[in-house]
Amino acid sequence: MEKNLENVLIGIKRFTSKADKPCTIGLVLRSFSQREMDYGSVGQVVDEIFMPSSFVLKDEHIGHALKLEYDVSSGRAYLNNVVVL
Repeated sequence: MEKNLENVLIGIKRFTSKADKPCTIGLVLRSFSQREMDYGSVGQVVDEIFMPSSFVLKDEHIGHALKLEYDVSSGRAYLNNVVVL
């Protein structure tokens, strides 16, 4: 198993919000951070990440690494861009 697996797309959830807008969640596999491992975590974790409406995940993106670009506003991180590697 690869030691430093970072942000690999392994699944896509698509649904319609209550406001009748299309939504997409990317299921992203990553390694635990060093801090998480220091506290006893072992293996890998799957994060569910809401994708920005400006980015469309395609089925062919499954298995590819993603570069997730965030902005910080008022102390909160917001995903503003996704690049498929």
